[in-house]
Amino acid sequence: MVEPKEWLYKMPIYNYVCEACEYSFKAMHSIKDKLVECPGCKALDLNRVPANFSLGKREGTSGTGDLVKEKIEEFKSDLKQEKEKLASEDYKP
Repeated sequence: MVEPKEWLYKMPIYNYVCEACEYSFKAMHSIKDKLVECPGCKALDLNRVPANFSLGKREGTSGTGDLVKEKIEEFKSDLKQEKEKLASEDYKP
């Protein structure tokens, strides 16, 4: 398997829409670049809309799921402490 080049991890993905024919497509390129010609009708009337930004998965880093799990555990711990605090207080209506 061929590994993608390092710069590829930092390329934004753009959605383009042609105003002339309403053809839409995605392209990955540098933020400095801009496509001008529609591959569908060859018109010079494209609008660029930023879509997803890919950072790729790096070795030694945790994934998004791990971060979410960590935050859930922190929240559970905070909630437990708050419940214990409220249970120890006297309730006065």
